[in-house]
Amino acid sequence: MPTRKKTREIRLCVDFRNLNKVSLKDNYPLPKMDHILQRAVGSSRISLLDGFSGYNQILIHPEDQQKTNFTTPWGIVGIKL
Repeated sequence: MPTRKKTREIRLCVDFRNLNKVSLKDNYPLPKMDHILQRAVGSSRISLLDGFSGYNQILIHPEDQQKTNFTTPWGIVGIKL
């Protein structure tokens, strides 16, 4: 719905309440870090998976690197080895 701001500009407001009512809720939210650490107290070992680094360690053959480029408003971005 279009709404006028105090500066007389028009902005678009979207009401998502009905969409939120019918959306499926996340039954398995991520645990809070303090809960994870409390469970680790007294353990002899703890391991944390670093999925971000694992993603970035995928090797791409140099001849195929140009195929991984994508365009952004700031130019072409690609993988540098």
